[in-house]
Amino acid sequence: DDNSALFGGGLTNFGMINMLESTLEDNEANNQAGAILNNGTLIIEDSTLTDNTAELAGGAIENNGELTISGSELTLNTVELEGDDVEGGGAILNNEDGILIITDTTFFNNLARTIGGAIANFGELDISESTFDANLTEREDGGAIYMDTDDDLLIVIRDSTFTSNRAGRNGGVMYIEAGTLEMTDCELNQNHANGNAAGMFINGTASLINVNARENTEQ
Repeated sequence: DDNSALFGGGLTNFGMINMLESTLEDNEANNQAGAILNNGTLIIEDSTLTDNTAELAGGAIENNGELTISGSELTLNTVELEGDDVEGGGAILNNEDGILIITDTTFFNNLARTIGGAIANFGELDISESTFDANLTEREDGGAIYMDTDDDLLIVIRDSTFTSNRAGRNGGVMYIEAGTLEMTDCELNQNHANGNAAGMFINGTASLINVNARENTEQ
């Protein structure tokens, strides 16, 4: 707890780590990756990452390697600043070379001033059986998730719930700048955008199968 660094306030990984039943709390990075900077292989199970802060990106985690998260909670993580150099991702920044797999995990009340209240994704992403609740971007896009990837890279989200996420501009649940999404068996309820698309703002390509949206609002 209460660790501080330029990158990776709590942990920097260039090897292989299995993290089980652990807590990373109140860590801070003056640049990116409030709690963890992952450049290797990292498996997080049944763990909690809370109240971690980065100034520019990845309030809890910045991932450039292979990251698997299951049965965990990421709550109250924050990217503090805004501006041209800020990459966002209140809980996680997944960079272009990153592989991010998320299962049975809750993202609650994470904050980015710019993009991706919970996740800013520029790499490979697979989400299943997870919950995104009350995540927020204050000024820009993607209340829960911001996505900007190559068109030939398929992003998969299934069996997940998005509730009460808010975007300062567009895409209360998700903003897709570019890329291909397949979303199956998901619920999008009571999300909000101050601009357009309280649910999903799509500039790329999306396949939506049994996706239900209820009581989402735009200002």
